Amino acid sequence: MKLLQTHPDADLIYSDEDKLGEDGFEAPLFKPDWSPDFFLSYNYVGHLTAVRRDIVQKAGGFRSQFDSAQDYDLFFRVIEQAKRIHHIPRILYHWRRSERSEFIISLESCIIGGDPKAPARSAFVKNRNNSKRRGSRLKIT
Repeated sequence: MKLLQTHPDADLIYSDEDKLGEDGFEAPLFKPDWSPDFFLSYNYVGHLTAVRRDIVQKAGGFRSQFDSAQDYDLFFRVIEQAKRIHHIPRILYHWRRSERSEFIISLESCIIGGDPKAPARSAFVKNRNNSKRRGSRLKIT
């Protein structure tokens, strides 16, 4: 709430996070302040994120063809419009790890020949047109 009181015009807000495993809290992820270059290589914005509704609507919301990477896909389109991006440097989200978590399911699909990163890679490649509109020169390899 303090951030919203001092920055009521914030377009996107994200926080740090960790994992909650069987033995308690583990794997803290202390994120950097906003870095567009780093974001292009890794979706560090993550799970607890607030975005202005009008920006999400203008961006077109979630797209089902990017299931498993729908947040990364949406954030690619949101950051084109968001000018005031703020990081709360505190762990405000605890991602519950379990045997059947998305990570485990992705790992299993990778072991049997699938590609768990395919949705994220697809979101990145399809959104490179966004970077062209921003004047960025990305080389996708």
